[in-house]
Amino acid sequence: MKKILVACLILLGLFLWTGLSEKCYAASSDSRFSVAGIHSPSQFKVFYRALQDAVATDNRNKIAQNYIAYPLRVNIFNDKGIQNTIMIDSPEQLLESYANIFGDAVRYAIITQDLDDFFINWKGVCVGRGEVWINADPASSGEYQRFLITNINLERN
Repeated sequence: MKKILVACLILLGLFLWTGLSEKCYAASSDSRFSVAGIHSPSQFKVFYRALQDAVATDNRNKIAQNYIAYPLRVNIFNDKGIQNTIMIDSPEQLLESYANIFGDAVRYAIITQDLDDFFINWKGVCVGRGEVWINADPASSGEYQRFLITNINLERN
């Protein structure tokens, strides 16, 4: 009985660990954007190119003001899984912690993401290997949809 219980706990632990460390892989068809509530993949790609440019030119104010959903959830992972979650409530708070949040891994993931190679699911659009998640702003309406970064995942050893 103990062996079965231990085996079940190990399997549960592996299941939870893989869910927390979910990696992102490609979605090749523009129709896949609809699962994330994105009506116009072309509008999303215009947004994403502008985000890439803002990150590449280190335009911190533009990023804080135009590309982030507040509160922004920042998850910090260590080798054992999630370590801490920080909520960033305002552009000012983001700017104070910008260098720590938009570190090399996050900037690299955003800048190098191929526009035709996003992983997309009901949680949103994944950038890189899960460093950044982007969603359609539910407050946007009509033909123009707004997109915002909702989650950033950081790995700390």
